[in-house]
Amino acid sequence: MRIAIVDDCRSDEKHLVEMLSSQLEKRRYALVEFDTFSSGEALLEALQPGKYDAIFMDIYMQGLNGIDTAGRVRELDGDVRLFFITSSNEYAAESYALRADYYLLKPVTEASIEGMLNTVSLAAKPHNPVLTMPGGVQCPMQSIQYTEYSNHQITLHLENGQARKVWMAQAEMEKLLGSRDFVTCTKGIIIGLRWVDRLDGTTVVMKDGMRIPVSRSRKNDVKQAHADYLFRLLQN
Repeated sequence: MRIAIVDDCRSDEKHLVEMLSSQLEKRRYALVEFDTFSSGEALLEALQPGKYDAIFMDIYMQGLNGIDTAGRVRELDGDVRLFFITSSNEYAAESYALRADYYLLKPVTEASIEGMLNTVSLAAKPHNPVLTMPGGVQCPMQSIQYTEYSNHQITLHLENGQARKVWMAQAEMEKLLGSRDFVTCTKGIIIGLRWVDRLDGTTVVMKDGMRIPVSRSRKNDVKQAHADYLFRLLQN
């Protein structure tokens, strides 16, 4: 799980990270990572669709305020959970219009964080199960753009250009990723459908511009898997 904290007050930002970490650990949330930003502009520069499971945003900030920032966030990512933090309920109506999941009033306390988590499950949407591989290597499944097999080793290509390697067979990885969100597009390569931008003949074009070949024997399967994935998104 990856969470963004946006607050131009360093002490408030640090305090929120500490409280969230404590409460999420008690609830056994796995692999929680925090990215912190001192402005809405800084968040928007780093934001990509699906990058964050949740964004906690102060409303009153210098420059772009939290409401305006959230409006732009919604244009890029319609699914990310939004949590507003503020000293006033002045913008409550605007926050609800942006489909905010919760409205935390300052000063934020352990009790208010606990109350929020009793009301909203951060793991519920989007669902981001953790993949556990040989040797105890773990990776959130939604972070996997594609996997590549070579010389008895799998390379997991993750969001933001990160990569992890693990010793295992291709068949084992196909079994582990045996969900409707992944499909084998050619021998040795499995793609995450959430990262696909479009299909271009016998090539998959990923959202970051990467082009991955599709074998002719797998072309129809990949096309159908992608269509089914898009249909499921429309249903949610």
